[in-house]
Amino acid sequence: MTVRARPWLDRVHPYEPGRPSPNPDGSMASNESPIGASPNVATAISAALSGAHRYPDPLANELRKELASRQGVHPDQILVGNGSDELIYLLAWAFLAHGGRAVCADPPYRIDEISTFVVDARLIKVPLKDWAHDLDAMSQVEADVAYIVNPHNPTGTAHSESR
Repeated sequence: MTVRARPWLDRVHPYEPGRPSPNPDGSMASNESPIGASPNVATAISAALSGAHRYPDPLANELRKELASRQGVHPDQILVGNGSDELIYLLAWAFLAHGGRAVCADPPYRIDEISTFVVDARLIKVPLKDWAHDLDAMSQVEADVAYIVNPHNPTGTAHSESR
């Protein structure tokens, strides 16, 4: 018996991560801060070590309650994950799987493209306008999900909240 990946995965080209920055200040493309981690991070890690042998709360209830309180929403309106990639995959599985349509800028943020293809959905790419999302053109595309990465990656251009 031969086990083969689903045929739609042929559309996913291998991801090529960025090169490590030769600059000691790091790389904005890799979300590396030139000022390093906050001293509060070391304190929080030290405090958490005593419970590192325990399975964490899978729903992140304490974090969701705190975030909800700060945002003035109900904790059920907060979704946390292991980084933004996981959340993007969850959105793709929930709203795009097997035939959905997504719209994004061209060039796309790579994870938006990959997550769409992995769930066997269609991706409509709208060319950038002045190196930023062409929101007017994107709004004309009938889609289940609109990926609007702001600031745009890879260009770094951004739209204001009012836009």
